[in-house]
Amino acid sequence: MLSYHLIAPEAFYAQNDRHNFWLATYFGMLLALGLYNLLLFLGLKERVFLHYTLFVAGFGVAILSFNGIGTLMFWSFLGENTARLVALGFTFASATGTLFAQSFLNTKAYCPRWHHLLSIFRSYCWLAVIAMLLLPIPVALHLMDVTGFTAALLLLLCGSHCSLRRVPSARLFVLAWSLFARRGGLCAA
Repeated sequence: MLSYHLIAPEAFYAQNDRHNFWLATYFGMLLALGLYNLLLFLGLKERVFLHYTLFVAGFGVAILSFNGIGTLMFWSFLGENTARLVALGFTFASATGTLFAQSFLNTKAYCPRWHHLLSIFRSYCWLAVIAMLLLPIPVALHLMDVTGFTAALLLLLCGSHCSLRRVPSARLFVLAWSLFARRGGLCAA
């Protein structure tokens, strides 16, 4: 049996404060990134910026719920339905992330087969978003895992294919998506 005195209260509070600082910094950067892309969309009228803003919003809501900060600060009234918000946010992020990839990589022009496959997957994601509202929470969370993992893998494969075909900005997409997926991203869902 473990002793319940594993960490001194002062050390726990210091560690908790550091953890909360980094979480707040992360969410601040997510908020800034989302707002910046929204302003770019409003100014330039390029849909790719709106798609990215929607992706960041869905991912942000999911991560806020997943870490408990959103529940603590914004939606404590949801109670155990917070898990549904996690599933909804990550699945919405999968759908809008797919839409962003199609826009950013211009798959319709450069890789029509990938564009078609991603369009079918995106339709599945939108159906999964609706299912998140109707399914029991454990089933919704399982569906979220499958959808998030599939989205991360499909977008990495599509970006890699586009990179091999020398699609403009595809290498940047693959680098960014690889870092995102490695750090947890949709795979953590």
